[in-house]
Amino acid sequence: MNKNNSYKIFFFGISIILQFIIVSFPLTNTLHFEFSAINSIIIFFFSALYTIKYFRKTGIIDFLKNNYPVLLLIIFLPFVIGVFSTIFLSECPFGEGVFFYLVISVPNLLFGITFGMYISLFYKSYKATLILLVITLLLLISPLIEIYFNPGFKFYNLIFGYFPGTIYDENISIDSRLLLFRFLNVVLFSSALFIYKYILNYRNAKIYLITFCIVIFTLNIPIKGLLGLSITKSVLNNHFSLVKQTEHFNIYYEGNENEFDSLYLPLLHEYYYSEIKQELGIEEKIKIDSYIFENDIEKGEFIGSINADIAKPWQKQIYITKQSIDRTLKHELVHAISYSIGNSFLKLPYQLNPALLEGLATAIENDFAGVPIHYAAYHIIKSYPIKIEDLFSGFSFFGNYSSISYVVSGSFLKYILEKYGNEKLLMLYKSGAFKEIYKKKISQLGEEYIEYLDNLGYGYDKNYSLLYFGGQTIFKKICPRFAAKEFERGIKFFQSKDFDSASDIFRKLYDRTNNYSYLNYYINSLVYNKRIEEAHKFFLSQERYLLGSRYQFNYWLKNAELYGLEGKLDSTFINLNKLIENSPSINYSTYASTVLYLLKSDPDSFKKFYFSKSDEKIKLLISNQNTEIRADVVIEIIDLADNRKEYSDEIENIIKIIDFKNNYLGYSFLKVSKYFFNIGEINKAEFYSTESLRLNKNSFFNYEIEENNKMVLAINEKMKLN
Repeated sequence: MNKNNSYKIFFFGISIILQFIIVSFPLTNTLHFEFSAINSIIIFFFSALYTIKYFRKTGIIDFLKNNYPVLLLIIFLPFVIGVFSTIFLSECPFGEGVFFYLVISVPNLLFGITFGMYISLFYKSYKATLILLVITLLLLISPLIEIYFNPGFKFYNLIFGYFPGTIYDENISIDSRLLLFRFLNVVLFSSALFIYKYILNYRNAKIYLITFCIVIFTLNIPIKGLLGLSITKSVLNNHFSLVKQTEHFNIYYEGNENEFDSLYLPLLHEYYYSEIKQELGIEEKIKIDSYIFENDIEKGEFIGSINADIAKPWQKQIYITKQSIDRTLKHELVHAISYSIGNSFLKLPYQLNPALLEGLATAIENDFAGVPIHYAAYHIIKSYPIKIEDLFSGFSFFGNYSSISYVVSGSFLKYILEKYGNEKLLMLYKSGAFKEIYKKKISQLGEEYIEYLDNLGYGYDKNYSLLYFGGQTIFKKICPRFAAKEFERGIKFFQSKDFDSASDIFRKLYDRTNNYSYLNYYINSLVYNKRIEEAHKFFLSQERYLLGSRYQFNYWLKNAELYGLEGKLDSTFINLNKLIENSPSINYSTYASTVLYLLKSDPDSFKKFYFSKSDEKIKLLISNQNTEIRADVVIEIIDLADNRKEYSDEIENIIKIIDFKNNYLGYSFLKVSKYFFNIGEINKAEFYSTESLRLNKNSFFNYEIEENNKMVLAINEKMKLN
């Protein structure tokens, strides 16, 4: 066997081994984005390496004629293994994966050959291989420049096509920008192949080529920005039609400006800014850019994160939506303000520790679904054997269900902040040195912390714990990319009232995954298609998967609704009462109480209520009121009003006849306060906030009511000063 054949056998032996390693991991065992992205790197490097080895200056055509079987094998070997892996090692279809492979992986054969030819023109043997390795690494890490200087986490790259954004988004697809980017790549490298023969004997060609590459690399970000392939800060700023400047913020948003946007939104930012700095003891003044998108889809398009709001501490920027202001503004501002205490040029905690990063933000936010994080953490600790030292070790933070890691790390850091002060906490954030700062091992601090939680006097609520932290259904994470894409398609069918197509998609998704969300949409599709009995029969057959899981409350609720639609009111009442007696959160109990109230007022009204839009539901609930209205029904009406100003008179009228003996009285006034705050009526917001504090008799709501009252009073005081 000659030396050339031995090299080729070794070359493809390595290729096959790499492919079997790739398909042994989740996500990459399916012909889709991840598989194509990793193989694009392999195809680029191996085709360039092969070209360096076998290309001769006789010409491109001769090289391709003599080596096309090998070059085609570089492309088809991964594809064939990917197809077989998808068929036999997963349950995923590979239709869209073929397009990913064609767009992301296949062009890299051209790019690799071109790089190999030009490198072999100036370098030989091991030096050429070393140059190729350096170029490959530079191209792979070049997006870090964009991540550092540009907003967001979405970028396009020569080798692996593009990075779609954060890990929280499962629906990844080929868009027009990716196609444009790959088209320009192909044109550029085809041109480079064409001019190769003219450069071959040109004096000083090496100097000119190196200079050209440096210029292209330097202008990479600005050029992509002009083509819409890179979102620079100026591009993002120009997208928003409105900007409010305060002492510490540039707030970018769009749409029709209302009183909340123009007056309270800047004050809310400044209020949280002051609260965070005071609690952490930070003195440095910083100016933060706050980008508030219309919705998650728009945020995903510009930033590369649909399902999560994010911040970049090193840029002092946060990216949220109008719908998430209440939930995430304070959390993301903690990240931005941590610029003052972060390590290195990224302004992040010691060794990029995620438990320190997210734990600090969660500790200062101190809110988990309306309760203090110590309350939530207490229920986690009672349900899961979590070791604090493990949570803060490396990246084990991501080994837990995400809310568990966030809450426990946040609660623990809040505990040491309260006990040992903010100065030591800031030192910990920078150094990660628990023992040196606190003179105790982290395991000892963890034991103290758990004892502290036990002594807070929280009663254990098994239903609360089950809903938020326990009892997952038999849930299979199968084909997440395909499932997310199909789910989006099903939603579009549902919204266009093609319920047959929608139900087919949701049923197939549920059969593959046992995901409750798909089950819920499948049942709703059947119900809206007037196939109520069929829907209920199937739903009842899933009881064994849902009872005892976090979705058992949804099971009782959906069961009650389906019985109500069938006119079986006794069974409806049984399920509603079961939900009220075992309610894990106020959202379940208020809705169940509202349906009970409606059925007792008018037994025939539920079907109309179920199929109505929010406006009609509000009218129906108000028209059924008697001499007084239950507080939980008021809460449901406010939720349905969704901060629309036209309902302000109706809400004030029903508050006048509210049942003052109801256990949710204080919370209902809190909801009214938040409603008036969000529509820009601060004086009414303050009045109802004060009343919620006075009238509340349910200790579970104390924290949320007190925090709202403090915020409303502070902002109204600033308004009066202005």
